[in-house]
Amino acid sequence: MSAQEVGRKLLGEVEEADLSKIFSELRQMCAISPTTTTGIPAIDDLANIFTHPQPVQRSSSPTLDYDGFSHVPRPVLRTNKHLCLEVLSTISGEGKSLLLYSMIARAILPPSISGISLQGQNRAVVYFDTDGNFSIARLVKLAITHVAACAGRMTREVSDDLDTAVQDMIETSLQHLHVFFPQTIDSLISSIESLTDYLKDKNRHLSMHRNVHSIMLDSASAFYWADRHETDLANVPDTIEEATQRRGVRAISAYPALRSVLTRASRQLQCPIIYTATDLQPKQLQMTVRSLPSSLPKSWHTFPDIRLLVQKRPVRPFPVATSANEAARDANDRNAAVDNAPFDVVLNQEGKEDWSPEVRDQIARTSRGRFVMRISEDKVEFD
Repeated sequence: MSAQEVGRKLLGEVEEADLSKIFSELRQMCAISPTTTTGIPAIDDLANIFTHPQPVQRSSSPTLDYDGFSHVPRPVLRTNKHLCLEVLSTISGEGKSLLLYSMIARAILPPSISGISLQGQNRAVVYFDTDGNFSIARLVKLAITHVAACAGRMTREVSDDLDTAVQDMIETSLQHLHVFFPQTIDSLISSIESLTDYLKDKNRHLSMHRNVHSIMLDSASAFYWADRHETDLANVPDTIEEATQRRGVRAISAYPALRSVLTRASRQLQCPIIYTATDLQPKQLQMTVRSLPSSLPKSWHTFPDIRLLVQKRPVRPFPVATSANEAARDANDRNAAVDNAPFDVVLNQEGKEDWSPEVRDQIARTSRGRFVMRISEDKVEFD
């Protein structure tokens, strides 16, 4: 083989790639046992069952190519994408947002303050509020209670000086929570598309030097009916001529595009996607269920790695023979029981036939896939 032929062959093996792709592959090659850190241990343990990468097998000795040149095989890259977590409930008001608030508090807080371990991560969070229910006051309450609980575990009293330091710390930490309020699915897609440029702009925020903990979407089902209505209208021709011209051509939902931009942003920012959804055709369920299909468009059925179901534990109804007077007498106690009922968070078994045998076996052996969330006015606790 002549030198020119060898040169052409080697040139043909050269691959072009931008720096972001090169750095992304380098991070994947150098990563050592990456773990998911939502900040909620029960979720992290479950997530790592699904996403923990298998050891990569590499050949340690070079091989001879057909032309006699020594050829070292390219390393096999781990292709694990970042976690996509769905938090689903049968109806609204089941604690999904508060579960996300708990993750946010642990994400943006520092690891410690005045020697008190906070289990914080010093990261930034991007939060898309499509329901218009985001409450900064509730988030601050949860953060303060979390700090107080951490201090209590170390038998530390919260002095006036420490209280002032905590207030300053929370105010500083909140600068790294970026909340967006898109009003339509198109504006949501546009916001996500510009997210990387926004986070790189140091003139617009203080989070440029922080890693992004996650992209949160609360909720993914908010625009479902509006999107479906617009899609159906777009597929109804105004005239016979238009129907003839558009034969075989149909407008499609914007949800596939939303999934695509979320996936791209997750890859660029190297962070998980966490979204909530509500069953769009709710059913009366008298007990905790372990399997519930997603009512989002089919393009999203394979999107999440893990699906969680959040359901408030039902309170036993009055016996059939209860009189009106007896019910009125016990009304306060019953209302208190309903208000204080815990929330069951379970691994959604929908689609479990697609789980690998290793995942099914590990979940069965460890009895993971279920934990309890207790919600009060100023705190969220996990059992």
